[in-house]
Amino acid sequence: MIQSLEISNFRGFKQLSLSNLPQFNFIIGESGSGKTALLEALWVVGGVSPEIYFRMRSMRGIGAGAQLRNERHHYEAFFRDIFFDPSSNWPASIKIMDSLVGDRSLSMFYGSDQLELDVNSGEIGTMLVRPLVFEWKCGEKIFRCPLKVGSTGQIIVEKPPEAYPALLISSSHVVDSGENASRFSSFSIKKRKAAIVDAMRSVYPQVEDLSSEVVGGQQMVYASVEAIPEQIPVAVISSGINKYLSILLATKQYENGVVLIDEIENGFYYKNYHDVISGIIQFCMESNVQLFASTHSYEFLQAVAAVMEKKEPSFSFLRTRHRHDGSCTVTTISGKASKAQIEQDIEVR
Repeated sequence: MIQSLEISNFRGFKQLSLSNLPQFNFIIGESGSGKTALLEALWVVGGVSPEIYFRMRSMRGIGAGAQLRNERHHYEAFFRDIFFDPSSNWPASIKIMDSLVGDRSLSMFYGSDQLELDVNSGEIGTMLVRPLVFEWKCGEKIFRCPLKVGSTGQIIVEKPPEAYPALLISSSHVVDSGENASRFSSFSIKKRKAAIVDAMRSVYPQVEDLSSEVVGGQQMVYASVEAIPEQIPVAVISSGINKYLSILLATKQYENGVVLIDEIENGFYYKNYHDVISGIIQFCMESNVQLFASTHSYEFLQAVAAVMEKKEPSFSFLRTRHRHDGSCTVTTISGKASKAQIEQDIEVR
């Protein structure tokens, strides 16, 4: 599990250091105070290629239609949002210390060597740029990965690091149905699907059973629902049911890893919050998964406070704030203190 985190010059964070992170961390704060950026930092440090930056943009809804033009300042402007201060020569850096894998860090900066980059944006030509470099350090090993784009637009990485087991579920992202089906099938084959079905039924009792089916060449998780004569895709029943299934499957898939969820309450009916978070916490404990989840909902935090009874040391609230200098900061509130504040109806968000 991630025990400490250091961020420098990344997104809204000028400088940040967090330590003694427990298994369950709930991120609270106003919009624009760095909640999503904190999750992105934890996710991107576990990547293996500069391609993760483009996926990060896509999750923010700014990926479509973006083009690299054959001018250096356009190329560098494309990556400005990585840096808190893009005008400085500081790299954007993220470092974690994990109890199982040790130190892992990522630095993002413009290299000193010039790179000739083919342009595929409706224009013909090449440009000389300082390539954006993603440099991972895993223990004592360094993996330097300049952003190189092939003739067909694919990102080329010659010597990638080993991936860190972390999954980010963004507030707008719906896990692909085929991905869910593949994960579910692997557990079903090992006769481990009963735990997933039972957890689903504890929140959504109308779901009688789950199975992975291929219809029209597409693999999806189907559900048997009471009073309905045929199985139907889980995603058709409810976005909340589909999201809950996605989170449960992720905790099983990323054993000994980290699951990151932005706006975790989205899609769930407020009366189900307690059962939802209880099921997620239970699955995380069974799979030794660390959870970081942001939320705006006070009702969801009340459900968390009820669930953490007698497990307070395993919880913390991370409150993000926006400073006057434009940077974001994070204050850690222990599980015991946050539970007491919520029980006394003190606003903790």
